[in-house]
Amino acid sequence: MLVVWLAMGASFASEKNGNFRITFETPREELKMGLERLINVLKDAEEDMKKLKTARASDKLVLLDE
Repeated sequence: MLVVWLAMGASFASEKNGNFRITFETPREELKMGLERLINVLKDAEEDMKKLKTARASDKLVLLDE
């Protein structure tokens, strides 16, 4: 059974807002597979954000040309 716990960084004396801690309780191989999936999701999200920013920038250029 996979157990994942997400805690605010303040619980661990983090000095910055927005930090957090993720704790996993699972066999190493399952953890490795899960982290690889998480990395892929984050990479996809980063690419989507780049496309969105490019689309917004091109929309602004079109509006300026009109």
